[in-house]
Amino acid sequence: TKVMAMIGSSIGLVFALSLVGAPVLYGWIGMGGLFSLTGILALLAIVLLPLVGLTLRDYRIEFDLATEQIEREARLMIQGVQIEENASLRDIALLLRTMAVADNRRDLDPEECIGLSRRLITTFDGFSNIGAALPTGEVFCAALPLTSPVNVADRGWFQEAQKAKGLTKGYFLTGKISGKPGIVFGFPLSDKQGNIRAALFAASDISWFD
Repeated sequence: TKVMAMIGSSIGLVFALSLVGAPVLYGWIGMGGLFSLTGILALLAIVLLPLVGLTLRDYRIEFDLATEQIEREARLMIQGVQIEENASLRDIALLLRTMAVADNRRDLDPEECIGLSRRLITTFDGFSNIGAALPTGEVFCAALPLTSPVNVADRGWFQEAQKAKGLTKGYFLTGKISGKPGIVFGFPLSDKQGNIRAALFAASDISWFD
């Protein structure tokens, strides 16, 4: 261990110093002086070693307490992040379920869907885009303007939404409409027979990360 290595190196250092210093001390104080000095140093060691031991013990206790405190704070931080993440997922699921319920009785009218998407994106904070795609992957509805045809059949969230019963996992992507990076979640919009009518999506805004 480190402690044993330090003790061994200190013994070696003291031995080397004694080889160099002993002749000098012998010339100054003689053999009797060396024995007297050895006795004095031994007495000092007897007095000081317990103090050193107590100091090291206190240091170890403080170190363990500090380590426990750091671990405790880290666990609390992780729990806080998990709580925030769960809350965010609930918000995303609520948003897409709201959109699904509102569209279930409609004929997937693009204008009505676009209007709903724009209302929802102003109601729910933290999203860069909300919309829907047909089973072919063609986006027919988005809160942001569609300046050209967009197909998302190659996106992971869309493919997962074709089989999912609810909210898909988040996929980190650069939006084809917004051009911004974000985490995109999908949600299936099904008819009463369970057939997919559309795949809804919500892209989180992570501009705060830049």
